[in-house]
Parts: sequence; C-alpha cells; structure tokens
Amino acid sequence: MPRAVAAASHLVPPHASRPPSHLAPASHLTPERPTAMRAASAGSVPTDPHPRWPTAMRKAGAGSADGTKQWVHRRHASASLPATEERSGITWTKQLNAPLEEVDPEIADIIEHEKVRQWKGLELIPSKNFTSVSVMQAVGSVMTNKYSKGYPGARYYGGNEFIDMAESLCQKRALEAFRLDPTKWGVNVQPLSGSRANFHVYTAVLKPHERIMALDFPHSGHLSHGYQTDTKKISATSIFFETMPYRLDESTGLIDYDQNKNSSYFVEWIPNNVKTSVCDIPLRGLSMASTFIGNSTSIQEMFCHVSEQFSALFRRKAFLHWYTGEGMDEIEFTESESNMNDLVSEYQQYQDAAADEEAKYKDEEAIQDE
Repeated sequence: MPRAVAAASHLVPPHASRPPSHLAPASHLTPERPTAMRAASAGSVPTDPHPRWPTAMRKAGAGSADGTKQWVHRRHASASLPATEERSGITWTKQLNAPLEEVDPEIADIIEHEKVRQWKGLELIPSKNFTSVSVMQAVGSVMTNKYSKGYPGARYYGGNEFIDMAESLCQKRALEAFRLDPTKWGVNVQPLSGSRANFHVYTAVLKPHERIMALDFPHSGHLSHGYQTDTKKISATSIFFETMPYRLDESTGLIDYDQNKNSSYFVEWIPNNVKTSVCDIPLRGLSMASTFIGNSTSIQEMFCHVSEQFSALFRRKAFLHWYTGEGMDEIEFTESESNMNDLVSEYQQYQDAAADEEAKYKDEEAIQDE
C-alpha cells in the first residue's frame, strides 16, 4: 500500500455512524487532479457508501422535512467537563454540509496539487514540517469561528469559556514540559508570527531609532531584522530602528569578519553601559552651545564598571556556551579580563602621576610667593 494511502486509511475509524458530508472523507476528485493523486486515491476511497465516524458525533435522526440532518454531540470525559452529556437539536444545513469540491472545485483542486507537492518533497525547515492529522483537526475545528482577544480570564468580551479552557490547558502543558514553577513563570501559547515575536524583543531592549546589527536578508538573514533596500524599507523594523546588516563571504558561506571590520558599521568594541548626550541649547546670553568629548583618565571608572559585571557573569559561566560552542576557549575570556584590569591600572597610574605633578607644582608656587 502506498504511503499516502496508508496514511489516509486510518482517518476513518471502524466504530462510528455516518458523519455530515462536509466532514466525511472526500470521494469526489476533479478530472484535473494530478496523476499521482489519482493513483493514490484509487485505493484510499472507501467502498462502503456510508463511511464510519468517531463516537464523538452520532446520528440522531434520518433528517428533517427541510432537508437538514440532526446530530447529537457527545462530550468526552475530562477534568473540567461532565463525564457524558448529550444535547440534540443541532442541525447541519445543506449549505454547511456541501463539500469543498462542490462549493469551490478550483480551490479544492489547488489543495490536491499542494498535497502531492508535500508528499513528493522533503521539508527541512521546522516551521514547514508536515502537520499531523490530529493537529489539523485541532487548528481547523470550530474554535476558528471564535475571535478571542486577550488572555484566559481577561478577555474583552464573553463567549470564551471553552477558549480559555483550551488555552489554559496548553499553558499548563508547556510549563510541565519545561519543568517550570507556575508561581514563578508564565507562558504565552498564542501562535505569534516570527516578525511579531522579534519586534516584542526589540521594543523590550531598545528605544526608537537605536541600532540593530544583523545578518543581511539576502545572506540568510530574516526580514524582521530590518531588511531594507536603497529605495524602500521592506521591514517595519527598519522604520522604528536603525538597522546595519553584515554579510557573508559568498565563496565560503562564512561570515567575512575582515570585510565587516572595515565596514563603517563596525567598531572594535562598544561598551554596553555607556550613555552619551549632547546639549544643543546655548546658555543665557550666548548664541550657540558646543560639546567637547575627549579622552581622560576618568574613563577608568567606566572600565571598572564593565569589568565588574563581566566578572560576575564569567564566574557563573553565564552565556559562556554561546561562545565556546563557536570555537572560543575560556582562556580567551580570562585573558580579556586581565587586559581590562591592566588597562584600568594604567589609567590609574597616569591619574596619580598627574595629581602628584599638580601638587608639586602648587608647592613650588607657594615657595616662590614666600
């Protein structure tokens, strides 16, 4: 049996009554469907004219006078729902029962072509992985008929009690999967796009118009990292932040550090805890203002501050695996810490020498005055 047929054959359980036609396995295939799909479907369509369906949906009657069919929904037992509850009177109209092949055969045929493409190909991107039947049943259920803005227990309108129940269950499972304490951790299980999730991070750590440096989109970067051309800002990230891309060596596929180092976007080292500001408002009685930025021995205080934070992280080996996994050794961090401390000591020596010379000069002036 072909894989496609074997995968499809388990969708019709043997213990069930006939379902609504829009939920039953499709028996109509358009003449324009691909040859591979025709060959696979020839063995997958049940010969039984009344395919069986799970007990979660049982037929309640042969139908009503207006051509609609009545069904009984059965709830399965769970921790939050009654063990068994039957409620009749739910009707499925002819319009709702009509399968996609009848309502829109063109779209149905396109979907069949996409099925063949997926079965014939190999997808190695996680977000494009082949979706199981159970997942498609969950994401394509009646839950999609309800818009639920907000979070469990804090929605903006009613009718979300079962949406809250499903989302809370997903949150509970996520916390259990990562072995997290629910009193200390929270989890957002709502499906967000990668661009939106990345933008959440940007706004959490950056202010508008601050800089982002990321791999260029044509060189395997991501659109949400602020991709833009000479004439257009493709990503909204580049509207709110200043983006500076770096590129790969096209002959090796590796990051070209030499080229990036000579780029106007690259500097040897940028302290993470240095803040600068320029005042362009002149003092009273003056026509302009200017700001002078120069090097002085007082910069050692900033070096000390950065060194203290680095040492605290390095002792705990926090984030160290990010760098050792790329080929760096711990000894390189130790040497950098030592070099930083030597730099601080050197600046301190110049500061002490300048102070001694100033004191000596003042003593000489005092002697001359006497």
